[in-house]
Amino acid sequence: MPDFSKFSGQDSTSTYEHISRFLAQLGEASANDPLIVRIFPLSLSGSAFTWFSNLPYNSINSWADLEKQFHCYFYSRIHEMELS
Repeated sequence: MPDFSKFSGQDSTSTYEHISRFLAQLGEASANDPLIVRIFPLSLSGSAFTWFSNLPYNSINSWADLEKQFHCYFYSRIHEMELS
């Protein structure tokens, strides 16, 4: 099991950067693999882990659901990268 980079929601790491790094650390795993949803909390700490722990039972049915809720809760336009 990889030693995942942690996302706390308290620093300048964007949700998109964290998701990209998480998937890269998984290596060959597919985003369609339901195990990803179970592993994702290992990449969270602090308030981000608390957020995950407080998600309503059965509110996440797939990685796409989890990723969407994660971005909606933690995403900030401050972290958007400008493309010139």
